[in-house]
Amino acid sequence: MCARKKSKAKRWIIISIILLAIIAVAAALLMRPKSAAYESVDAKTADITTYYSFSGNVDAKNRQTVVSDQAMQISKINVKEGDTVKKDAVLIKSTAGNEIQSKISGEVVSVKVAQNAQVMAGTELVDIVDMIILKSMSRLMNTTWRHWQKARKRRLI
Repeated sequence: MCARKKSKAKRWIIISIILLAIIAVAAALLMRPKSAAYESVDAKTADITTYYSFSGNVDAKNRQTVVSDQAMQISKINVKEGDTVKKDAVLIKSTAGNEIQSKISGEVVSVKVAQNAQVMAGTELVDIVDMIILKSMSRLMNTTWRHWQKARKRRLI
């Protein structure tokens, strides 16, 4: 009987192992996702250009509005729009011999009076703007833009 008991025990072990294997395979099949979590797409070459647009005002830090300090008649205007002037340059002369000078170096952006005009005290005569900082900013922005364009062409950006 001992051999019979051993043979029955072997059968139960073999049957148990087979049943466990069947259960493991069934569980693996049932737990598997129904469909793939990705989508297959063919690769293409395309242009992905992005354009940026900015708006705003750039204002000069150094600016002078030259104003007459007394009533006078203008005999000579030494500057015109677009001229570059140095500090203490004579801008306007009066018939009385007074000279009106610039207090900053910069570019004349407007002349608001005419030669031989009679002006009262407080009249705006000339506007001067220090364009050096603005030109430097413009140069910097253009340089940055050119570097960005080169990097984009090399596909670094």
